[in-house]
Amino acid sequence: MFKKNNKVVSKGSYFYMRLINSKGFTIIELIIAISIIALISTIGIASFAGRGKIAELDAAINSVSSYLQLARSRAISQVKPQDPVICTGTLEGYKVVISQANNSYELDIVCGGTTSKISEEVLPTNFSFDNDTTSTSFFFPILTHGVNGSGVISISGYGKKKTITVDSVGGINIK
Repeated sequence: MFKKNNKVVSKGSYFYMRLINSKGFTIIELIIAISIIALISTIGIASFAGRGKIAELDAAINSVSSYLQLARSRAISQVKPQDPVICTGTLEGYKVVISQANNSYELDIVCGGTTSKISEEVLPTNFSFDNDTTSTSFFFPILTHGVNGSGVISISGYGKKKTITVDSVGGINIK
């Protein structure tokens, strides 16, 4: 006698013989299990690849935003570089210039009417400043704590888009 599902099964019954003679899984059971694992893996890999692209777009938008924030904070604090070659004359402010043709952006300093480049970055491959960008030059003058050239910077890539809005008082918002 043997118990199966709280029922007593005799040694000569079909269920007992099947339980004793079972040595593994059938090919159908294995195919179903492997198919389920393959399906779950495919969904997970696709989801993971999509997250990497979104993270790359976030990094690009944060880099442009950090240039804008750096220009604004340097203008507010009136920081003038010690290098006399970069800044001769009176400090007027800092400027961020967007180049849609090169997909690049740069941080400039304006001293005595002369603009000098401090640094430049290029967007990662497959990303670009798109046509929704309304302003390509943002000048943060000292003492006024605002911006000349408020507008929107829009970056797109991999079918996704994010924007940075710079308002007239110098506020920088990412959407």
